[in-house]
Amino acid sequence: MASPTPSELVGLKNWQLTLESPADTVDGSGNATVVWTVAVTVWGEYEGLGGTILGTTAEGDARFTIWYRTDITPRWRIGLSGTARKFAIVTPPQDRDGRRYEMVILAKEILA
Repeated sequence: MASPTPSELVGLKNWQLTLESPADTVDGSGNATVVWTVAVTVWGEYEGLGGTILGTTAEGDARFTIWYRTDITPRWRIGLSGTARKFAIVTPPQDRDGRRYEMVILAKEILA
């Protein structure tokens, strides 16, 4: 079976995602707070991978596929645009085939 063409892949990237970077800020009382800033908004593929129930809480796992970028770090998080859902990146973004075309990001939903 042949690999999908770029135009076929575009149709799969139908979720608008925010890639958010953290910045530590300290208020006048010396209390540190993490402030999240949207670094960029991209189109990507979102796939829920199931989850785990831990007592009274649950964790959801997800895989995101986006166009290749070099600036994302595991400290960043991903947001689904138009929702309050946020995902912590759990592995460094992976270039699946080494072509610098797409990257895969595994993440865990933040359920605070």
